[in-house]
Amino acid sequence: MNGIVFDLFHTLVDPEDFRPRDAWRLRLVAEAMDADGRDLIMFWKDTYIERTTSPVSGTDLILRYAAANEITVSDAQLAEITAHLGDYQDLALEQPRGDVMEAVASLATRFPLAVLSNCYLEEVAAWSRSPLAPHFAGAAFSFAIGSRKPYRPAYLAATALLDLEPSDCVFVGNGGSDELRGAKEATFALVVHQNQFDRDNGLVSERQQERRASQADSQITSLAALGALFD
Repeated sequence: MNGIVFDLFHTLVDPEDFRPRDAWRLRLVAEAMDADGRDLIMFWKDTYIERTTSPVSGTDLILRYAAANEITVSDAQLAEITAHLGDYQDLALEQPRGDVMEAVASLATRFPLAVLSNCYLEEVAAWSRSPLAPHFAGAAFSFAIGSRKPYRPAYLAATALLDLEPSDCVFVGNGGSDELRGAKEATFALVVHQNQFDRDNGLVSERQQERRASQADSQITSLAALGALFD
């Protein structure tokens, strides 16, 4: 193994460490602009591919929705909306768990590391401020590279940051977006299911975690256990 590619959210960091249980992004955005919450959620789902594979920001999409529905958005409302779209992701990136920091720092002394994340602009605005970032050779964010997991070009963009092929690398993720299946198809040497955060935050059922684990070669329940796979 010559390099490691990590998923970001719910693998290295978890916004749910900071998000109150009732603080749903789209509901808060809808309240900020006095919009129909259910209609806004449908719009958000319909634009998932666009916002995760193109430079359009989440804020731009909300403004598009507002214009189409004749909703006026003030500067103050826009600032609030932008914060809602990325504030808990910012906190997660800026304040990663201590055990994760220790594991990443240790792994970085042995292997070059890269991040591959399906995301839009606001979700990773704080990446450059994250104490994790200096340990990584680079980050392939789907909105910037124009491709997303589980499709092969996304994985190739990440391994290119390491100047390696997938067959030289390990992929580690919690399994969202069928990323583990995609990593297997992209011929990573080892695919690892890491469900530390999913076990804690309750967002992914045990049955779903088991399904995701079945797509991987190995499973770990903490990032600290990853290094032992290479000893």
